[in-house]
Amino acid sequence: WRFFKEDCLRDFETIIRRDRNRACLLMWSIANEIRDLQLHDKPEGRHAREWAQKLSALAHRLDPAHPVSAGHNGPRKKEKTGAFGFFDVLGINYDCGSYEHYHGRYPLFGSETAAILSTRDNYLFTPDKAKRRLEIRPSYGPWMGSHMVLDKGWWSPGIGISLVTQEKSPWSAGEFIWSSCDYIGEPMVS
Repeated sequence: WRFFKEDCLRDFETIIRRDRNRACLLMWSIANEIRDLQLHDKPEGRHAREWAQKLSALAHRLDPAHPVSAGHNGPRKKEKTGAFGFFDVLGINYDCGSYEHYHGRYPLFGSETAAILSTRDNYLFTPDKAKRRLEIRPSYGPWMGSHMVLDKGWWSPGIGISLVTQEKSPWSAGEFIWSSCDYIGEPMVS
């Protein structure tokens, strides 16, 4: 926390000045899944709101050409802090049910959607003697899936629901689907 307070604004300014003219830049994200924004009635919530305001103001001052966003899990809980007013685009993580709720209130996009659980080159077959074939099982356990079966995380609506939500929400700017190869990290797709 000490280093965040000391270095955050300087580091963010360095990043903005370095990258603001890159053609691939769509928007600035000041944070992802700020838990303390859910604590709107506590000091931690007010503190998170103040930092959201500082970082958004810095991005707007140094690069007025690009919008500012943040990814929110549980956005309805976080809206009570008033911090959404600092963002030009609302990033929603996994909560497809919130798209319609925020329609017309904020420009939005799916900042994290459809985390899929599978492990590359990991195939789990179970003999099915009655059908005289091998059945593909979805996983070895809660954090490792068969590469042939795409299983979703408990926090994720799944790729089908996510894509249908985007199709039914033309006001959404799109979505970011976790995808990776040989990556053992949060999205669990490896």
